[in-house]
Amino acid sequence: MQARKNNSEVISKKDKQEREGGLMVEAVKKVQGFSQEYKDSYWDDMYDKAEHDYVTNMRGERETGIKIGEARGKLLGLSEGKLEIARNLLKMGIDKEMVKEASKLTEEELNSLMN
Repeated sequence: MQARKNNSEVISKKDKQEREGGLMVEAVKKVQGFSQEYKDSYWDDMYDKAEHDYVTNMRGERETGIKIGEARGKLLGLSEGKLEIARNLLKMGIDKEMVKEASKLTEEELNSLMN
């Protein structure tokens, strides 16, 4: 259950909203006085910044995706390698229990290799 806010918290939030609203009005008035050339330049800069931020974010997401893919690939490779080695040991006639202990494979996994 959420605790009730005391009056000072509610008042301070209202004051903050009023201050922010007042600042927005001042900002709008200030921007209205800018030349069209300045506004165009500003929006060009903002577009360039947004594009840069997007590309930077995508680069980070791409790198994260690559790292995840590499980790999955390593795990898959280790798993497949373990199965291949166990299969070869079984073909060589090594005792099933020894292969199980050495490879840490389950009984089910070993049985599937023998079929």
